[in-house]
Amino acid sequence: MSQAKEESGSKRGQGMSDVSQQFKPAEQGEKKPKRSPLWGALKGTFTIEPGWDITKPALDPEELADWEASLDRKADLYEKGLTRKS
Repeated sequence: MSQAKEESGSKRGQGMSDVSQQFKPAEQGEKKPKRSPLWGALKGTFTIEPGWDITKPALDPEELADWEASLDRKADLYEKGLTRKS
């Protein structure tokens, strides 16, 4: 019985792992990647047509005004709902 206690005690001393593992720093000669392999993963998935002005706003001034008015209405409704007591 004492042998079983010693064996179980030694396993508890190491934690949940049966074999202890230590951190191993990278060797001096090993090269580290300079950037993630995901960098450029979407390369070539879309193109911008020649002559397209990428600095042009996405929405016309009228569309932008409608968008902002709708956003303001929604914000007012949310605020009313938060201040209403139930």
